[in-house]
Amino acid sequence: LEFARDAGAATAAFALSLARNRLTDAAVPPLVAALEAGAMPALVALDLEGNEVGDAGVAALRPLVAGRLSLRLRMLGIGGRVTAEGARALAALAADGHLAALQILRLHDNAGLGNEGAAALAAVVAGGRLPKLKDLFLDRTGMGDAGAAALAGAVRGAPALQRLVVGGNAFGPPAAAELK
Repeated sequence: LEFARDAGAATAAFALSLARNRLTDAAVPPLVAALEAGAMPALVALDLEGNEVGDAGVAALRPLVAGRLSLRLRMLGIGGRVTAEGARALAALAADGHLAALQILRLHDNAGLGNEGAAALAAVVAGGRLPKLKDLFLDRTGMGDAGAAALAGAVRGAPALQRLVVGGNAFGPPAAAELK
């Protein structure tokens, strides 16, 4: 990205997928710097799934998401070491209005997210802070009954939500029934 930017290459690409590249939190700040410096000016989709990106990576994304991508980002995927702390950071970005255009949030395979992370995300969904969210992927996130209950209450107030993926979590049949 830096080479392309320095060479003056413009791109109309709107999506950047760096999924499954074994990226760690340390890879996020240089990525953010390149994007903030003007690489990929049309970017609206960022996929960092299937990596080793965690809470520090989410924190490093904040200036980009709250800045250049604020109100523009339509798809965000991050994984696989995000915990409740990272979910709270994403929820704070949503609460501040920066994720109002987000349509797809993919946080699957973040086993440390748990009930607290699910509850943090559920709160911003229920509060209408993700008004365009259509797809929410929280499968294999370590969520139990409490997280499922929080989501069940939240999705009732999310008219745009079309798909909620929560498989591979440890909640019981009553919680699963609430989510239907």
